[in-house]
Amino acid sequence: MKPAAWIACLTLVVALSVPFGAALVIATIAAPAAAHQLSMDSCGTVADRPGLLTPAPSPTPHDMTTELNCVPASGDLPPGPDGICPPSGSAAERGLRPNALRALRCVKQRFPWIRYMGGVGSRPSGYVSDHPRGLAVDFMIPAWNTRAGNARGWEVAHWLQAHAKDLNVKYLIFDNRSWRAYNPSAGWRPYRYPGPNPDNPNTKHENHVHVSLY
Repeated sequence: MKPAAWIACLTLVVALSVPFGAALVIATIAAPAAAHQLSMDSCGTVADRPGLLTPAPSPTPHDMTTELNCVPASGDLPPGPDGICPPSGSAAERGLRPNALRALRCVKQRFPWIRYMGGVGSRPSGYVSDHPRGLAVDFMIPAWNTRAGNARGWEVAHWLQAHAKDLNVKYLIFDNRSWRAYNPSAGWRPYRYPGPNPDNPNTKHENHVHVSLY
């Protein structure tokens, strides 16, 4: 007997012997496995739909040690920049200096699921930033507040870290952590936004990866 038919028979038998509400609960629990299956890796990404971002069904608090080492299911990061990366078509390219422009284009090429990016922009008075000078880019992470989104963000951050020399990276910020290319042995350290309102997803850099370039 096919699984679907077996489940239907089981539901009918249970429905005749217990109240309708209980039978519905049992049927709901039994059916999803036969109807639709998705395999997830330890980072919360969906293994059988490569390239698509699908959040884990129930986000859990981040284990910082695990997330810092979270890499794609393949275990390998995408290849590094190869020559001149093609234009992204994003308005965020406007006003960027050459190194920042190349970084934006190369990240977009390697991670096409990134839809929104930030480039040149003002910052609070007295706060030192590379954005007004066109030497920084922000890559917004879809579903950043899920395990899957957080893992995708770290994939981008680790890729930039791995190719920091080629891309002329100065420092990276993501998920309330920062990494300095001029002091790589320090690793990823806790980050504290020095400007106003330091405790929100933007200033803590939880929803985007920031890269500053030389």
